[in-house]
Amino acid sequence: MLASERLFPLRKQNNVIRYVQSPLTRAKETAEIIMEELNSSVDTSRVRGFTPLHVETNYNIAEGFPCMPDPPTHQLSPRELDPKRIDEGFHDVFRVPPGTDPMNVSTEIYVCHANVIRYFTLRALQLNPQAWLRLTLPHAGVVWLTIDCNGLVTSSPIRIIWIKFQLE
Repeated sequence: MLASERLFPLRKQNNVIRYVQSPLTRAKETAEIIMEELNSSVDTSRVRGFTPLHVETNYNIAEGFPCMPDPPTHQLSPRELDPKRIDEGFHDVFRVPPGTDPMNVSTEIYVCHANVIRYFTLRALQLNPQAWLRLTLPHAGVVWLTIDCNGLVTSSPIRIIWIKFQLE
């Protein structure tokens, strides 16, 4: 199933308010494919107030190693870590939504990399972020996190979405 097909119901409701990509090539290619599909899949004559999505780029969500994993691995040295940048990316992404109405829902889509996604997920769920290397996330996998108006973070089952790339 294409990512855009899975995300289409959100787009149809017109509650996708932010679309952010990593600056690295593969994330940009993936983000472009998803965005084109999402923008073209909506019948704008039927969706009131429809606004086409525009992509933002956030350098803080680019691939990197957030922290030493637990258990440690001999394949990663401390000088390869980029915790400050990735931590800034976490704070760019995760915040308590404004308002108190639990029915007022908006969606932000971030297209980035597995190391960053795994680390962000654990931090958002207030679990040990050093366990990031214990999680597996396939290429073009999607993690669905919800933050309610009280700041409670929950994770729906990880939804695996495969994106078809057209090879030239």
